[in-house]
Amino acid sequence: MDRFALHDGDRIQGQVLDLAQAYDPMTAWSTRANGRGRTPMRFTNEDLGVLKPWAAALILAPSTDRPHTNTALRHAVEAAERGVIRPDTRLRAVFAAIEWGTQRSVIDNDPVAPVDLDTASQLADPGQRSVMATRARYAEVVQGNLRRAAQELSGRPADLVRTRMTLTNLDLDWDETTGEDETRDGAGREVANRAWDAALYEAVDRAIESFPLDRPDAHSPRASGAPSGAASPPGNGRRSGQGRGPHPGC
Repeated sequence: MDRFALHDGDRIQGQVLDLAQAYDPMTAWSTRANGRGRTPMRFTNEDLGVLKPWAAALILAPSTDRPHTNTALRHAVEAAERGVIRPDTRLRAVFAAIEWGTQRSVIDNDPVAPVDLDTASQLADPGQRSVMATRARYAEVVQGNLRRAAQELSGRPADLVRTRMTLTNLDLDWDETTGEDETRDGAGREVANRAWDAALYEAVDRAIESFPLDRPDAHSPRASGAPSGAASPPGNGRRSGQGRGPHPGC
């Protein structure tokens, strides 16, 4: 390519994001349960630019609270189900985004990150897809609850809390708990559920230690991190003696 021309494009009636979802198969979308408020999906943790290793798994199974969709990934899953892709083929999603500055006049960053989706045989199995999606949503809920509790207890600005109360360094833990033996029904799945649960709360501890609270009840965010009624990985047992609330099954 030695040149290109940028034109104003055709006029299409409708809401911008609704049109984009209809005509752009490559964008991943996050939608509220009521069907409104559709936005491009974030695959990094806000301003940190840190990849969320579970991001792609959010798209693998439907969710009633905040559905995530992507046409290209759905096409890959359907191809795996039809047997078009060899079962041992490892698939990978490459996420990319544009982060805009003030008044969307300047591009601040254009992060690109590959995320493993494991093998075609795992994607072809609805049960294994559901396991990965459940673990991913659980991580989102734990992080959200942690941020809300930290903001309530500290009284600090939401933007500051959001960037500091972020679950990080979980890439290896995610990889080690999403292999075929760890998502297929059986003892391996149960062990992986407990391992992912433990890794999440170790990340919670790290975040709290980096964001000290001035009040004597600084341990409270730990208890608040456990989702209330969330779809947590089945078979997990909350470790005792660490000041955390009860952990619901699903």
